[in-house]
Amino acid sequence: MKFQAKIKQDTTLDFGSEYNFARWKQFCKENIGRIIKLEKQELTRSKPQNSFYWLYLNIIQFETGTPAEDLHEFFKLKFLGTREIIIKGKKNEHKIIAPMSTRALSKIEFGEYLAKIEHLTEIPIPNPQEAGFSPY
Repeated sequence: MKFQAKIKQDTTLDFGSEYNFARWKQFCKENIGRIIKLEKQELTRSKPQNSFYWLYLNIIQFETGTPAEDLHEFFKLKFLGTREIIIKGKKNEHKIIAPMSTRALSKIEFGEYLAKIEHLTEIPIPNPQEAGFSPY
């Protein structure tokens, strides 16, 4: 069973509703003595953010003539670095170097990534609200 709770200023947990809090209490009663794992939720870039990114890449494509897919690969290599992929076979292994993915970026990191692209290209990031992405 999964629960989400927000840590409040006084360090107590806010489950968002009395119902969710009651479910939590029941879960605790049913699992006395067990160990639970708490994880901090990292908010990765959203689907609307990704769509906005591709809109921006298309604007850059229009300005530069470079295809958006090529821009995407270039920016990933330039700003995110690389990772090694190893495929192990029966007789040998194959290695390639691939760019890191934007998928793993948090919302804040993704915003910083866009700012780096804007700085490099000198092509302004469009206003998300004016582009129909409110809010991402």
